[in-house]
Formats: sequence, C-alpha cells, structure tokens
Amino acid sequence: MIYIFLFILFIISVFAAVSLFSLIITQVPFVSLSRKKIREIIKKIDFSNGRLLLDLGCGDGKFLIEAVKKYPNLQAAGFELNLWAYLRAQINIILSKSSSQVKIYYKNFHQVNLSQADFIYCYLWPGAMEKLKAKFQKELKTGALILSYAFPIKNWIKPKTERISKGNLYFYQIPQAA
Repeated sequence: MIYIFLFILFIISVFAAVSLFSLIITQVPFVSLSRKKIREIIKKIDFSNGRLLLDLGCGDGKFLIEAVKKYPNLQAAGFELNLWAYLRAQINIILSKSSSQVKIYYKNFHQVNLSQADFIYCYLWPGAMEKLKAKFQKELKTGALILSYAFPIKNWIKPKTERISKGNLYFYQIPQAA
C-alpha cells in the first residue's frame, strides 16, 4: 500500500515540476474556464465565416471543443506547453469525440505560423498579449479576428469590447495593409 502511495506522490510531483517549468518558460499559468463561461463567450462570436480557429495557450482544450460543437464546419487547433493541461486536452478531445476537428499540439505558440488562421483565441496575461502584438501584425491575414478574454492588447488597434459575466471579451480585426 505504501508503494502505491509513493508512486502516486511521485507522479503528482512530476506533473507539478513540469507545470512549474512550463510556467517559468511561458510566464502564463494554466487557468481553466468553466464550460458555462466558455459557452457565454462563444455566443458572442460568429465563427460561421471562417475555417480555422487557433487557441494560443489552449489549456484543457474546452474552448476549441465547444466552438466546433456549435460550428461543425470549423477546424480548430490549440497550442499548449503545460504538460498537465495538454494531457487533459487530449483526454477531453477523446471524450467529446471531436478529434476529427480539434487538434492540440504540445508546442510553443511563438513558434507557430498563424497566417492561415481566421480566428485567434487567447486567454493570456497582459505581458504575453503584448509580446504577441508584433507576431499578429506580421503573420495574420487581413480580416483575421483576434479574441482575447479578460486582457486587452495595450496600445494597438481599438477593440470592440463585449462584457462577459465578470470579464471582457476583446475583438481585434486585422486591418487591410496600407
């Protein structure tokens, strides 16, 4: 019995260490939103005119899963560096039977080309959003929509803002190049 306890403690310690390492690397903790809040956010977004949704720092993948449930023609991909969150996302995809539409990658989203995305969803801290601004400007196509829950991108395109329970959803549309 003690060996089982020690094994479980070891596994938990490994996941904790990996999560801490991810936090140090990304400077963004894994914070899961409730399905209720995710559904409330998705009600504010029209994904019908796009084909590809990317979630940067997708956590447990619930946002992507809920989006493809409401919009069956949408393809979705998420990027996550927290091993615990990544594994939860993979399990959630299997349980939701959405593996044909949702892919999660254990990858740093700063190393991903965003040029094919119609939509980018982020629930990231302000510092992380600020670092993404140049990437968005360089890689996103005209008309791409960036959706940021809770934190705006400071000193950039003026966003449309929608109130969601106790937070805000910020919409940034990439303008046509001058």
